[in-house]
Amino acid sequence: MDNVITLLVAVFASTGFWSLAQYIIQTIKERKGTDSSEKKLLIALSHDRIVFLSKSAIARGYISQDDYDNLAQMTEPYFQAGGNHLAQKYWSEVQKLP
Repeated sequence: MDNVITLLVAVFASTGFWSLAQYIIQTIKERKGTDSSEKKLLIALSHDRIVFLSKSAIARGYISQDDYDNLAQMTEPYFQAGGNHLAQKYWSEVQKLP
């Protein structure tokens, strides 16, 4: 029994064990897409594009069907990825346009 306890203490105290654990956790996070800089960048770029296109259409007073479809296609994954309410505000205004 003492040998088992000694072995367990040695394994958990090992730097290699904790490095492996950290690597596994990081790999899982990357596969889920959480905390990745790429995801944050895509959200930021999508936000900029949605707000820009929405403001342009609102200033014009109308939106073409192609532009509307393009914007609608961007907003769904943006909001699913955790996009913010400012883009939602502009998208709501665009949906009211002729």
